[in-house]
Formats: sequence, structure tokens, C-alpha cells
Amino acid sequence: MIKESVDFLVKKNKIKNESHKVSRWNSLCRYGTLLICGVLLILAFPSFNYYLLAWVGLLPLYFLVRNLKWYKAWLGGFVWGYGWSVALCWWLGEIEFFIPLGISFVLACFFAFWAVTVPIMRRYMFVPVKVQLEGYETEQKYYKSHNFYLAEIFSALFLASWWCVIEWTRSWLFTGLPWNLMAVSQWNQYPLIQICSYTGIYGVSFLIVFFNIAIGDAIYRYYLAFKYVNNRKKFPVSFYISVALIALTFIFGVKQINEYQSKSKLRNIIYKAGVVEGNIPQCRVYNAENALNALNVYSSFSNDILKFKPDILIWPESAVPQPLRGSGYLSRKYRTALADLIKEYKIPILLGTMDFGFGETRENGELPIYNSAILIDSVGKVKDKYNKMHLVPWGEYTPFEYTFPFKYFYPWIKSTFGMGRSLAQGTENKVFNLNKDVRASVLICYEDIFPGVARGHVLAGANMLILITNDAWYPTSDEPEQHLAQAVFRAVENSRIMIRVGNSAGTCVVLPTGIITNSLFYNFDDKIKEMVPDPTQRGSGTAVFKVNIQENPELTFYTKYGNIFILICGIISCLSFIWVFFRWIEKKKKLLDIISKQ
Repeated sequence: MIKESVDFLVKKNKIKNESHKVSRWNSLCRYGTLLICGVLLILAFPSFNYYLLAWVGLLPLYFLVRNLKWYKAWLGGFVWGYGWSVALCWWLGEIEFFIPLGISFVLACFFAFWAVTVPIMRRYMFVPVKVQLEGYETEQKYYKSHNFYLAEIFSALFLASWWCVIEWTRSWLFTGLPWNLMAVSQWNQYPLIQICSYTGIYGVSFLIVFFNIAIGDAIYRYYLAFKYVNNRKKFPVSFYISVALIALTFIFGVKQINEYQSKSKLRNIIYKAGVVEGNIPQCRVYNAENALNALNVYSSFSNDILKFKPDILIWPESAVPQPLRGSGYLSRKYRTALADLIKEYKIPILLGTMDFGFGETRENGELPIYNSAILIDSVGKVKDKYNKMHLVPWGEYTPFEYTFPFKYFYPWIKSTFGMGRSLAQGTENKVFNLNKDVRASVLICYEDIFPGVARGHVLAGANMLILITNDAWYPTSDEPEQHLAQAVFRAVENSRIMIRVGNSAGTCVVLPTGIITNSLFYNFDDKIKEMVPDPTQRGSGTAVFKVNIQENPELTFYTKYGNIFILICGIISCLSFIWVFFRWIEKKKKLLDIISKQ
């Protein structure tokens, strides 16, 4: 009767039903807040480095989706993830403005699939099916009268594990883009990241997400205690567990750093690497003037540094935009300049260049072209080379280039945007024997963001990692700083010293503990009143890095066994999904029983 009266008044316009407007406004506010909070999380990452923000950065997402229906939670996660993805990939706009806007639609889906599990897991972990079926008021009374200690612990454990599984999936799906995983926000918090030698980078992400969920539940507990005076939910067990995990991780990290410093005093292999950073601006289509200018800059700098007699000279990736072993005039000029340097100084050179697969043939019958690192010995011969194994989609190779229907519009993309080369993919982890004690493997460009590539090199026998890169494509963004942060984790995961050589920034030495001890540039630190390495500074110059290398360093747990931690996270996630599925089946059966009895 009441409903009929309300409907009558609405029809007569005596009462206007504004509920739909309120609902739309609430949704707009919720999703707008999520978008803004997603964007702001970039402040936790380089070059802002407000790393503490990461420890609470998930709270807005967690609070705003925890009580939503599953499809609204998915949308909320997508909006939050889109904001964050655009912010963390904004540097790609220096290539083309639409790239970060487009790629973020894909990246946002990963966060959406995490967010959708929040309300589902909370509902089935916290409230028995019987209580759910008795209605909203009964469910609220149940919330007020129970402690949920175990539910909160298992919820945080699942959500942290599921986050890590999603990050791992992001590292290989669609060729993978594990750029700025949550752990990267802690790249210069050295005691915390030592756990990576066991868990990989994902262990730090786990800690951050677990803490976010635990502190979120703690805040909710205190809110209930304030709202309901008689409520005694004042003991957030999951929060205390998260603090204990962080404390133990920190203590372990300090111990690891101290042990490395003690061992480093016993090492006697001192290797001197001469490095050159030319700071040459990049262009997609170079001409003879560009190539000759780059060659002159790097040759001039090399003459200066080789006088100090380093054990090796290292140039960055594509320092000279010309194939070293090409057939044209510029390639011959390139070889002549290197021959002159080697003839005068008798010092080997390691450099990055485009190279050919001589004696090989691709599927289309063409000679394969690789992005390679070439080692030229002290008498001018090519001693060894490594072909880049993980190529950049559309930057270095064109996915599905010769398949229908892509083959019809890819030529237009290439001619319009200058994107879409057709480089071949390397297939072999390579170790360069620089001398009888030093075995180095090379990472090229963004290969250092993929844990598996560095791990494969170390398993092949490398006791040192060398990264050659060229971040000059991004002259105004914070891409070089973000890229540097990724490399730190590869050194820690495998406990290998890394020499990093860039064309415009990031030339430095990274210890197996992740600590940067030497750099091309230094700044004065007012806090400690000393000069400290500043690898984020851009410019040109040379240096000789003296690195202390252990001849046969032990393999870390992570290097030996790989992603065991992710396997554990996957098992936890699968068991949780199975448990929730059976709870859902139980609910459906009971609903059918209720309906059949009516």
C-alpha cells in the first residue's frame, strides 16, 4: 500500500525521485577519487621518491571498493589502475603523446582483476553463508560482535599474494612490461630490499601490499570502536604481524649488508672499467652528420680516458647510430676510429651496436639484424657478441608484422610515426670472459626490468653484470631515474656487482647490495657533509670505475630456484579462490532450498 502511494505521488510530480541522481553523483565522486589517487601514487616512485607513500597508497582503492558489487569493484580498480598507469608511463609520451594513454588501458586491467577480489574475498571470508542469507541487519550485527582476527590475517595474506601473482603475470603477458612494480618505490631503502635475494622483487611488493591491507583493517577497527562505544575491536592483529614482518626484513637486510661489506674486504680482484657517457640526442631517422658527430664525441672522450689504462672501455647502447660491421662509408669510418683507439692503447672495447646474423636467414629470407653488444679484443678482433633477447614491441620489432590484417596497415604506421623496426631476437645467454677471473654478461636497454634475463646470465656463469642503455630518447621526463631504479633489484636478486653505462644518465656502479658507490657525477649531501654519487644527473663525461669482484660468488636462493616465492603466492591464491568458490556454491544451494520450500 505504501509503495503504491509513493508511486502515485511520483507520477503526479508531487514528489521527485532523486535517488538516481544521488547514485550517479556518488559514483562520479568515487571513481574520480580513485583516478586522482592512482595518479598521485607516482609520487612514491622516482624521481619524486616519497617512498613512504607506497605503504598507504593502496588504502583509497581498498576502502572504496571493499563493499561494492564485483563489477563495480572491477571498474574501480580499472579507473585507479588507469590513473597510475598513465602517470608511471607518462615518459612514453616523448615518443608519441598517445602511447601512455593507449597502453594504460591494458595495464589498468591488471589492477582491476586485483580490485574485483577485494569485496568478494571479504564477504566470503568474514561472513558465513548462513548469516549472509539472513539479511543486511543480521550481517551488520555479526560484524559488530566478532573480532575477525584470522579473517583479517588471511584476507591480507591473500590480497598481498594475489597482487604479486598479478605483477608476475604483468612481467611476461603480451611480452611483458614490469615497469615500476610496487617494490620499485623502495629502490633506495637498501635494508628492505635485501630480501629480494630470496623472493625476487615480488617479496618487497608483498610486504607493501600486506601492510596496506593490514593498516586499512586497523583503521576500520578503530572507526568501529569510536562509533560503537561498547565495541572492543581494538587489537588489529594483522597490523602487528605486518609491522613484525617489516622489522624482520629490515634486520635481515642490515645483516646481509654487513656480511657483504665484511667479505668485500677479502676480495682481491680489482677490475678497472673505463666508461663514456656522450649525452648524444637521439632521433628516429639519423643522417650522416648525426652519426659522425656521435663518433667524434665518443672517440674524443675515449682518447681522454684510455690514457689512464683501464682494463676495458665500455660504450653504451647504440652510442654511434650506425652498424659497426655495415658496408657503407659511415661503418668503415666507425671501424677505423675504433681500430685507431685499440692500436694506440691496446685495450679491449665493449659497445652496443646493430649487428648482422652472418650465415643466418630469417623466415622471410632476409639476413637477421640484432641489437647487440660486441666485445673487441686488444688486437682489434671481435672476440664475442651478445644479441638482445627481450626486444621492445614496435620499437625494435613489429608483432604480427606479416600476418593478416596487420600487414596492411603496419607500413602506414612505420611511415607516419617512424616506429616498427624488424630486429631479430637473441636466444642465448652469453658470458664474456674479460680475463681469467672476470666473467661478465651484458644487459641491453630495458632488459634489466626483466628478472629472468639477468638470472639467466648469472646461471650461465657471470660474476659481473654490465648494463648498456640509451635513455636519451627521453630528455625531459623522469624515465632515466625510473630505469635506474629497476637495475638495483637485478643486482640484489643475483648478488652480482653491476656496471651501468648510459648515453645520457645512469652511468654508475651498483653493488650486490643495491648500493650505488660510484657514478659519473657527484653532488654534495648537506646531511652527511660529503660528496655522494648522483647517477640521475644528465650530462657527458668519462670515468674509470674500480670494481671489487669476487671470483666465484655464491648463487643466491633466487638465482638457484627462481620464482619459488611466486609459486607460494600462486598456491595461496588458488586455495583461496577454491575456498570462496565452494562457499559460493554453498550459498546457491541454500538459496535454492529456500526457494523450493516456498
